[in-house]
Amino acid sequence: MRTLILVVLLSATAASASAQSPRSDGTCKADHNGNVLLTSVEYTDGYRVEAPWRVKASNTEKQVTSVTAELDHIIETNPATGKRHRTPLPGTIEMTFEAANSKLLLREAADIWCSTVAKALSARGTDMPSRATPNRVVM
Repeated sequence: MRTLILVVLLSATAASASAQSPRSDGTCKADHNGNVLLTSVEYTDGYRVEAPWRVKASNTEKQVTSVTAELDHIIETNPATGKRHRTPLPGTIEMTFEAANSKLLLREAADIWCSTVAKALSARGTDMPSRATPNRVVM
């Protein structure tokens, strides 16, 4: 599954910033603290995928807040054991998140990450356990 997430992540991350995409049924979160922008999605069964983006630049001007960040690995949490697994990406992804203010920027980053993970999981097929919680974003 990690390989599939990585392939879809690499192909979908940039496109998901501007395109409509499937929504996940997990809880989406984003937090910006210092030089880390942490985006994550967690499902009711405990499966969690985190993306610790390294912030390269942050800027607010003319009513636009932007953060440019790099991602070189993801962290998955196994719902059965609670163990976290760090998976390096085959290459570094750089992305710029933009919004009218920092609160909206976090919402945008959370939505983009959840969309990316949802694409990876849907590409994997129906062997994933059913999840019934509606999508929500928490900041």
